[in-house]
Amino acid sequence: MTNVYKIEVVVVDYDDLGAECIQEVLQETKYPNWCISPSVVTIEEKDIGEWDDSNPLNYRNTQKQELRRLFSKWQPINTAPKDGTRILLFYGARNAVFTAWYEKEYAYCYYGIVDQIPQDIPVYKYWHLVSPTDEDFPAYLEEENPINCYWQPLPELPV
Repeated sequence: MTNVYKIEVVVVDYDDLGAECIQEVLQETKYPNWCISPSVVTIEEKDIGEWDDSNPLNYRNTQKQELRRLFSKWQPINTAPKDGTRILLFYGARNAVFTAWYEKEYAYCYYGIVDQIPQDIPVYKYWHLVSPTDEDFPAYLEEENPINCYWQPLPELPV
């Protein structure tokens, strides 16, 4: 029987070798009897500045927490796409996650279609939120960058 394992490995690159070199070392190392054949699938990189021995990555009791912080998929809401792309949005005020997208609507849209946007027509910008578990939603956040909100891309759909 042959097994496949997905193993997460953290490499601190003290000598600035770079991702490609590290990948090559991991994949090209010759193992006895070719008993394993590692393949690097993805590499994520974060710049942590100058190394200092007091860095939380240097200690086993703080390393996991620091790695979660550095490689979190959740990003500040001000970096989210505002082109209608659907995202996951964490709304801290409700301690909940929603599917969301950013919309711009012009006030006159409710009265019919026009070819040009008059300069004096107000523009409404908001996050549209949808929750599969909360009957009070759909709802809207009318702030462009609400406090205590984070986002990440939607996950890939199962095959």
